[in-house]
Amino acid sequence: MGDGRDLLLLLGAPALHRGGDGISTALPQKAFVLAAVLQLSVGRRASRSWLATSMYEDAGQAGALANLRQLLSRIHDRQTEFGVDILSISRTEVRLVAAAPDLEVDLATLDELEAPRTGSELARLVKLYRGDLLEGVSGCGEALDAWIRAQRVRLRERYGDLVLAGAATVGGVDGETALRRLLDVDPYREDAWRSLIGLRAKGHGIAAAQAVFAEMRCRFEAELGTSPDGRTAGLLSELGRTIASATEADVPRSAAQVASQPEPEARQPPSIPKLCVLMPVRAGVEDAHVDLAEALVEDVVLGLCRLRSIAVIAPHTTRQLSRENPPKDLFGARYVAETSVRSFGGGARLVVRLVRMVDRVTLWGEEFDLRAGDPGEHHRLLSRSIVTALADRVERMELARFESARQPDAYHLYLRGRSHLQVLDLPDLRRARKAFAQAAERAPEFVPALNGIARTFTLEWLLLSRTDREPLLEARRIATRAVEVDPFSGEAVRELASATLFLGGLDDAVDGLTRAERLAPHHADILADHANALTHCSDMLPALGRIEKAIELNPIPPDDYLWTAAGALFFLDDYEGALSHLERMKRRGPANRLTAACLARSGRRKEAAFYVARALEDQPNFRIDDWIATIPLRSKDHVAHYAGALSEAGFR
Repeated sequence: MGDGRDLLLLLGAPALHRGGDGISTALPQKAFVLAAVLQLSVGRRASRSWLATSMYEDAGQAGALANLRQLLSRIHDRQTEFGVDILSISRTEVRLVAAAPDLEVDLATLDELEAPRTGSELARLVKLYRGDLLEGVSGCGEALDAWIRAQRVRLRERYGDLVLAGAATVGGVDGETALRRLLDVDPYREDAWRSLIGLRAKGHGIAAAQAVFAEMRCRFEAELGTSPDGRTAGLLSELGRTIASATEADVPRSAAQVASQPEPEARQPPSIPKLCVLMPVRAGVEDAHVDLAEALVEDVVLGLCRLRSIAVIAPHTTRQLSRENPPKDLFGARYVAETSVRSFGGGARLVVRLVRMVDRVTLWGEEFDLRAGDPGEHHRLLSRSIVTALADRVERMELARFESARQPDAYHLYLRGRSHLQVLDLPDLRRARKAFAQAAERAPEFVPALNGIARTFTLEWLLLSRTDREPLLEARRIATRAVEVDPFSGEAVRELASATLFLGGLDDAVDGLTRAERLAPHHADILADHANALTHCSDMLPALGRIEKAIELNPIPPDDYLWTAAGALFFLDDYEGALSHLERMKRRGPANRLTAACLARSGRRKEAAFYVARALEDQPNFRIDDWIATIPLRSKDHVAHYAGALSEAGFR
């Protein structure tokens, strides 16, 4: 691409580049959506009435047509201004000018490509796929958003199929590079991992293949709570035997059988429960409703995949299961969420039922209206509600098993530790540490337990307002170990960055949390800690944006979220906003000083004095100068601001 022609980029962040020179031309977001809809329509054209109702589904027929007219007028003006032909607009229809000699559309190119046969063709394919369709675009209406998500999945799979075919033909470094890029896009695609393992074995020997398998296993266990399937392990063993035979050399037993031999008992991964969410059964309901339900269920599965306490069968697999006759064992799943769609009052409802596989007992069931409320926001709220309900019910059942277990395993001890971290309280904090430590004893490389231990040391340092560095150094040591075990664990990177933050490494902490956020972009805890680090770096507005996003993802937030939000608002002089967050904390003790400072700056000195007294009951030796000296806060003005507010409240 890019031989002097204009480039319409719909894969990845949408853009229009003029003349292949990288100059981006601004277009309305809906213009790119319209272009994608037309590109994927028969004949790359559609009637204006159909486009209006599809793109403005909440506006009514007249309003939708008016909105489309305005959009087309803006696009026409931009085309005239820059001499670019993208759309051909008539009174009755709109057509994408994809065949124009001066315009290239990356989406059209992807649809036309065949499997690469040379390294240059494979490199072109990799360069072409900048990301998923219309990356970052949302809020287009419930039905259109669902359509975009479905197309993203289809195109990602097509891209993956082309890469796999090309890598198998080309091989070598070019093949490995293309597979690595595919795994950046689709990290849990096992056939891509297997192809990479095969290429590494062929080009670099069995040890290199084992390293890829170890990387894959580490990532799957940390991010999905599961292990690669038997085919991948079997491939590695077969490669070891093949290479040994070809070279007529002995391969050490431990190398040839690393994937098939069980590890020592202490190293076995914890027994994290596995959940399979089945796609909806079609039962005489309109296809549009079922398509919408399938998109919602896929969002739910992806949301569950981000949890560390549950292993979830990936969407790629669940989409290919028979909805009516799924496999009996469902890949070892302990729980299954069965879904269906039924008509209701002119619309449709998604029915979700959580079943325990061993005895087919229904643990939870609920129905969700697929049409009520604001479409975009309603869809997000539904997805979040279902994820929360399923996770909560599974964890409750697992905790019940923990209570009755004579010898609880690492996973159940980890759950117990997490339950003690729901509020900021020193006794519960130490109970959590004990449970996490017991989990780590049973499974020394169970990274979530190591992360939990590190977090308890950092939180203890905060709760006790300690001036010594020992708890933070211990937190950093344990978190460093967790990162060594699993460099792809966003939570491990987060704990290391958090300890580094309070040890004074502000820039290193922000860099670490930025990396953690890349590893887990929708992990609310990581967003909250990133917000906290930005607050200490005196970047208050970005900090507030991240903590608000964290609270949106975790709408019943833990106390530390509210504390972080209040801190950012305090430094932005929004004392009432800060107090409203502090009032929501379950245990307000740790934030007594901040509460007093906000009240003092609001002119409520008597109320501030009450919280000063409460704070000094817990820490009678507290002194402003000693505490301020331990706070890693970049802006001297912010340090003075906080110290002054504490003094006004009555601290000395």
